[in-house]
Amino acid sequence: MPLVRTNIPARRRLTSEQRRDVLLDAAARVFATHGYHAASIEQIATQAGITKPVIYHHFPSKKQLHRAVFEHYAQQLLATAASHGHDGTPKERFRDLVAGMFAFAHEKPHAWQLLLGDSSDPETALLQRQLRAAGTEQSAARLLDAADLRFDHRLSQRKTAEAVAELVRSAVDGLVSWSLQHPEVSRAALIDIATELVWSGLRQTAPAA
Repeated sequence: MPLVRTNIPARRRLTSEQRRDVLLDAAARVFATHGYHAASIEQIATQAGITKPVIYHHFPSKKQLHRAVFEHYAQQLLATAASHGHDGTPKERFRDLVAGMFAFAHEKPHAWQLLLGDSSDPETALLQRQLRAAGTEQSAARLLDAADLRFDHRLSQRKTAEAVAELVRSAVDGLVSWSLQHPEVSRAALIDIATELVWSGLRQTAPAA
């Protein structure tokens, strides 16, 4: 009897790197939804469509998986910020940077919640503080490198840049988080609001040289 051929395509086997990405994405969703303590390896395995032994093959414990997930998306967020805001006028560069943060959050809301959402877990809170500090340091360095921005204050250029960067980062992060809770509000309008208000204050703090 001849074999019956079907049109069902063969299931593509994931590479180890692809399987790890699927696992990290699933873990981020579960951690963001349930929090670190309530999240379980079984929930993550179900979300990823794999078995628990596969998870333990990559990560010996839930704590190590949680840290790996956080660091994976934290690097993506910092890389996104670093890749935006390099062309155009200073105001246009700032708007592009803000737009980049909005795009990241709305494309990966589970990752944004994990990285910057409220958390009562000490381990997550510590990682979040470290991420915010890294973001502030990165923003301060960009302010200091901008030839068209010079701070005129009693503090040193470095400390003033750090203070301004902390204020701006906190404001933008807060607005982005608010926008995720209010998806009916125009993202473009919020980006314009952030640009106009924050940039106006920034220009007064750092008048052109």
